[in-house]
Amino acid sequence: MLNIKSLISKYKYKFLFVIILMIITSLINTLLPYIIKQAISLAENITSFNDISSKILGIVIAYMLLSIICAFLEYVKYVSLAKNTEELTYEIREEAYKNVIGFNMDTFSNMHISTLITRMTADINNIGDFIGRILPMFVSAGIFLIVVLGVMCFINIYFALIMVICSLILVVALLKLGKKMEYYNRKSIENTEKLNNYFGETFSGINTINLFNIQKERKEEIDKYNKEETDISRNYFTVQSALKPVESMTKYLIIAIIIYLCIQGKVAGIDVGIIYVVVSYIDKFFEPLGHILYHYENLQQGKVSIKRIDDLLQKKENIENIYEGQIAEKLEGNIRFKSVNFSYIEGKKILEDVTFSINKGEKVALVGETGAGKTTIINLILGFYKINSGNILFDGKNMDDISLESIRKNISFIQQNPYIFDDTIKRNIIINDNNTISDEKLIDILKQVGLYDKIKNFENGIYEKVKDSSFSKGEKQLLAFARAIAKETSIYIFDEPTSNIDVESENQLKKVIDNLSKDSTVIIIAHRPATIENVDKVLKVEEGKVVQVKEK
Repeated sequence: MLNIKSLISKYKYKFLFVIILMIITSLINTLLPYIIKQAISLAENITSFNDISSKILGIVIAYMLLSIICAFLEYVKYVSLAKNTEELTYEIREEAYKNVIGFNMDTFSNMHISTLITRMTADINNIGDFIGRILPMFVSAGIFLIVVLGVMCFINIYFALIMVICSLILVVALLKLGKKMEYYNRKSIENTEKLNNYFGETFSGINTINLFNIQKERKEEIDKYNKEETDISRNYFTVQSALKPVESMTKYLIIAIIIYLCIQGKVAGIDVGIIYVVVSYIDKFFEPLGHILYHYENLQQGKVSIKRIDDLLQKKENIENIYEGQIAEKLEGNIRFKSVNFSYIEGKKILEDVTFSINKGEKVALVGETGAGKTTIINLILGFYKINSGNILFDGKNMDDISLESIRKNISFIQQNPYIFDDTIKRNIIINDNNTISDEKLIDILKQVGLYDKIKNFENGIYEKVKDSSFSKGEKQLLAFARAIAKETSIYIFDEPTSNIDVESENQLKKVIDNLSKDSTVIIIAHRPATIENVDKVLKVEEGKVVQVKEK
């Protein structure tokens, strides 16, 4: 099963190269203080400057060369790391998007849009930061600590032991405080997600909020989340701040002990140069430790984000495979429900033993009270949900044996409230790139639905970039009609197609529907009697069952 680990494994050799560079740069960084030590040793034994000038020059050149090499390798390391991280983050976002866009309606209905957006943006960015910056930092720190300890053992085993024993203080502090930091970090992520969801809900329902004058109540709820976030952040940084003095005291304790031992003569063979090296290594030892301590939050964020994205990647059972089944280039338009049972929630039937037939070229009205099951029937025809039992047949073939891609390619669904994308008018009508309709034909379609008079007033005509707020509800319905005509399918489904338009536009669209029904099957969900005039068949939905009340 696809997960973050399997995606990272594809880049293992590229990241191995980066690790090798880390080892080399760590070795060079440990060597540099030894070069300074040599210069100090020469200075201690100076008798004549002329005698050591060439040696000093050699040391300076060696130091500069190693510094340049180290800087170059650091550059290569960061460039390679950035490139690898970029590619990996792109692939993670692509795979996550492929999964999310393929979720069945059950999964979507149980997930808040704000949650999905947070995961697709903030969480994937956190993973990129984790892989590209935090994890390498921890690996580099670990390598450097090992190298420094190894060199300290070579200098004096007791110095190394003192560093290890005293550093245990930091380890204990990290274990104690780290659990609290992890707790507060997790609570912060959870609270932020709640806040995002609440903001999304508030902005989506702003008209209702204003209409019922509940702005104050909503603000109080947001204030509550803000206060929780403030308290969590304060507690987190209070805990994190406690690590700094512990780190400083530990470092100074080690230096004090070693200097004391040297002054007391407890350690033999120690000169000024060696003391410089030891103090340098102690400083270098605590630098990566500091990185580990202060970026612990980012580490936890990365781990949490990886788990959240893994959850998305592993919802394979919730993915509808639109390509599974036989390809049907052209459906005739025959639809049959045979003893279909369906429920959104187990134990609560929405449709019960539903049986009906719609024949090729028929114009059928689907009527019934709100909540009777009309929309559910349409959702099943479109393959948004799986039936519990029974059969749905297209042209005599079981729906499960035909790819959803083929079914949806042959169906145009005109919604009550169609969505308008932030794109050109043309792209909003010809949504599928495979449709190569000409501009002239597109303009003719706009004239058929009565939308051309508005479009021609735009500066760029059909190439004008629009958004959802650019049109009224009625105009959106007209645009949806244009989409349906442009798609040229064998089955058309209209959900209250004239609910938001005036009488003149309604009469015009009735003509459009009549023209479409000459060569295609038409299904109309309707409440208004005028909408179902001149239909071939009326199917009434009552309490999850379908009865035929009219047929020519």
